[in-house]
Amino acid sequence: MAREVDVRRRVQMRQMSPDVAVTTFDEHVATYTPEEAMAEAGRALEAGFDLEAAKGGCPFRVDIPAYVRKVADGDFDGALAIIKQSHPFPSVFGRMCHWFCERATPALVDIGERDPDWKPPEWKLAAHPDAILHRKSPQTRGESVQQMGDGRYAGGASGNVFERPNLLMLERFVGDYGDPSRTPFVQEKPLSGAHIAVIGAGSGGLAAAWMLRRLGHEVDIYDALDVPGGMLWQGYPPFRMAKFGVRRDNDPTAWGARYVGGRYLSKEELARIIDEHDYTFLAVGASHGRRLYLPAEDAEGVWLGLDFITQVSIGHPPQVGKHCIVLGAGSTAHDAARTARRLGCAVQIFYRRSVEQMPVGERDPWMYVRNMEREGIEYRFLANPVRILTDEGNRVTGVEFVRMELGELDESGRSSVYSIPDSSFVVACDLVVEAVGEELDLSILPDGIQHDGAEVFVDRADHRTTHPKVFAGGDLIGDKGNDGAALAGIQAAHSIDSLVRGEPVKRFDSRPLR
Repeated sequence: MAREVDVRRRVQMRQMSPDVAVTTFDEHVATYTPEEAMAEAGRALEAGFDLEAAKGGCPFRVDIPAYVRKVADGDFDGALAIIKQSHPFPSVFGRMCHWFCERATPALVDIGERDPDWKPPEWKLAAHPDAILHRKSPQTRGESVQQMGDGRYAGGASGNVFERPNLLMLERFVGDYGDPSRTPFVQEKPLSGAHIAVIGAGSGGLAAAWMLRRLGHEVDIYDALDVPGGMLWQGYPPFRMAKFGVRRDNDPTAWGARYVGGRYLSKEELARIIDEHDYTFLAVGASHGRRLYLPAEDAEGVWLGLDFITQVSIGHPPQVGKHCIVLGAGSTAHDAARTARRLGCAVQIFYRRSVEQMPVGERDPWMYVRNMEREGIEYRFLANPVRILTDEGNRVTGVEFVRMELGELDESGRSSVYSIPDSSFVVACDLVVEAVGEELDLSILPDGIQHDGAEVFVDRADHRTTHPKVFAGGDLIGDKGNDGAALAGIQAAHSIDSLVRGEPVKRFDSRPLR
């Protein structure tokens, strides 16, 4: 029997309660069932949303109207084939892309009636399309993005609410339920005879490899990890990124590429690879966690955030005790804290600045506080670690902190912080996770590839570096997120194809994705 749907309201996603979520590494938000996906796709069509506008907002130009119709008709394999004409990552992007399509979908005041006051979103708005409207409201402080926005738009004097189509959840559904064996890889152009090297198997490198193979070039991919996926393995715990989806979307052998993993390249090896290939695309990620260089940092029970998350992601969770301290308050810190909580620890997050200064990008920091509290995770602000305490066996027993106070604005635009004399205190623990940021290893770059110590110099219109045979994207050039890295990889692949075939070099909008 057909599901009855209110065209104004999204088909809701099934979610675990926080007390259940902390007992499992399963995703706390479930993928739509086929019935739910068909109902949501049908609702988008019946309400008359402008899905062509949504397509225009997608950086990858996925044919959203076509695949939504396929989902509504129950043709999930057909929907998957449509998405894979634009990118190979439906399961991944359905979980972490930044709502470009939803933000570009005009708001409705009635069925098929566009709000005359609606305007396209401003460039680089990274929050949820509607949550940004509420971020500074004290009534909604601390609510999650999903709760604040939920795709809603209060339209017209009648107060009717037309929630935008849940396009990310539909794409996630297609990636999870569509049968990859029925959507085989398709090569668009004849073989060129060129051999391209891709360094780094994260989203940027794999997107480049995928497009280069479509364009008819031989591709060799090199990565330090044994499995392709990059930060999707290292930076996303399983409850935020289902690993079956990572494996399914990130298999370069399915595209006919060669994968060489499990080896970190030296500067000399990279120079040799560049010399042996016609062109090279660099997509090395910021996969090295920063150290705080605290006394006794080498003690048993001290982990870098990315290493801690990676061990869980690959099925080798570390042995932990009962009390965990996480140092830092960015995305990695929050993922590490939630990971430790699911391993059975009581968790405290310590940050040397105030809650308003947490490094969480465009999102409301109070959202994180509320969501972490729901999972039983506590924050301690204005506290800076001084040293790690250990027992005679060099095992962690605690961390010594000093209290901080805010001062004048510093060069970053945030308040400077100062330690308060004679304010030190100790917190007992048996696990410490340092999560104060990640950095690139630029020491492996051969001569001829210029950089400023933080980013590689490229012409953003074609992603070419100062080395004539080398292109770059992703973290190396300051692109944000897996989606930004993937777009750079696809664009660079087109530019490389132009050079290989002796055509005018294809160039693109020089702005980063966000």
